[in-house]
Amino acid sequence: MQDHARRIRLRRMIYQVIRKTKTPLRLSDIIDKLATLFRNDKYLVETLLPELVSSEWESIFGSNLVKNTYTALRYMVLREFTTGIRRRMLEMGGWVLERLLGSGDGGYRGASIGCECGGTARFVGYREKAIRTALGGMKVWRAYYHCSVCGRGRIPQDERWDVVGTKFSPGGRRLMNRMGGKESFREGREDLQEVAGIEVGTKAVERMAEAVGEAIRGVEEERGERIWSGKVGPCCAPAAEKIVYIAVDGTGVPVVGRETEGHPGKGEDGRVRPRG
Repeated sequence: MQDHARRIRLRRMIYQVIRKTKTPLRLSDIIDKLATLFRNDKYLVETLLPELVSSEWESIFGSNLVKNTYTALRYMVLREFTTGIRRRMLEMGGWVLERLLGSGDGGYRGASIGCECGGTARFVGYREKAIRTALGGMKVWRAYYHCSVCGRGRIPQDERWDVVGTKFSPGGRRLMNRMGGKESFREGREDLQEVAGIEVGTKAVERMAEAVGEAIRGVEEERGERIWSGKVGPCCAPAAEKIVYIAVDGTGVPVVGRETEGHPGKGEDGRVRPRG
């Protein structure tokens, strides 16, 4: 049974324990009642806590199954309650933010506004948009303008919130980029859900990381061209130094399979081993 399925099963058991008890329960009371269920049914241990019956666990923590079960349940119950409270607080924050964002005029700037092409974009109506933020998903209405000269639309509110052409808020994109840039896209998606409660697809993390990578590469290329052309110089006179160190670092970068096509690898067969 996968970890996610085990957690859902445990949550169900916690709910049943609380529901059957008429009086308020402490965390220790819930753990005690769950420990009794596990002690009376070894199948629960093998299904939800398979690590306890492994030889590696016994070599490290001993063979006292009752004590080990109680220790594991104490950790798991505390994890479920803390993540549950955090999830509810994020939902509450998202509810407040959604109403704050929707309390204004939706970016309405009159019957018409200027367009980048030099024409005039006229107000058409309000359009709904779903946005994924660090506090969860929400829907907002924004004023939509259309230019008859170039045929393009403009939404001032999207420009103000920096969500033009994307459904992810700046904070959400920042989290996706950090996760996607440090590990595989699948692991980044899983960590986003575990750490921040943001549920996105693996492809969404991949596209976001690649888009930011392209933007960074463009900035670096422009900076390099300016340096080599002699248009960039020191902002002030450098101090006289007797020794100057130059460091070059080479490392492997996790990539997906299609990025290795046409590139020689270091293995004996000459193939590149993707790590994405």
